[in-house]
Parts: sequence; C-alpha cells; structure tokens
Amino acid sequence: MNRYNKFFVVNLGTGRQTTAITLSRGRIAIGDDVWRMSNKFDTCEYPYKIVNRSELDMFYKKISPANYPLPYYEEVI
Repeated sequence: MNRYNKFFVVNLGTGRQTTAITLSRGRIAIGDDVWRMSNKFDTCEYPYKIVNRSELDMFYKKISPANYPLPYYEEVI
C-alpha cells in the first residue's frame, strides 16, 4: 500500500499556489489535481508535472496550511 503525503507549494517564479504529493519513489507530483493520483482508479484532469526533490527546492517553496484550533466547549461551574 502506497502512502501519499499531500502538501502545498508556491511557485517562486509566478507566486502561484498549488498542491503537491509525494509519490512512491520519492519524486513529487505538482498540480491542481494531483491529490487524485493517490487513488489508482482515478486520474488527474488538469496538467501536472513530476519533479525530484532538488527541482522542488529550486523552483517551489513548501508552505503549511493555516492551523486553526478546533472549537471546544468550556463548562463554567
């Protein structure tokens, strides 16, 4: 079973943000619809490209999504 890690990247040349996933051999697929590659019965409908780690570091910056705290209920006694 393959394990895919999804993350977000920003193209350093254009400033455009898109999604990326790590593939089974350590390469990275970058594009708007690449998360669908994690299901072997599904296919991407938008253009994507596959790069290695050094190309990712040269042309893209990995970013983290905003971490919002989960809402919670505080009981006052």
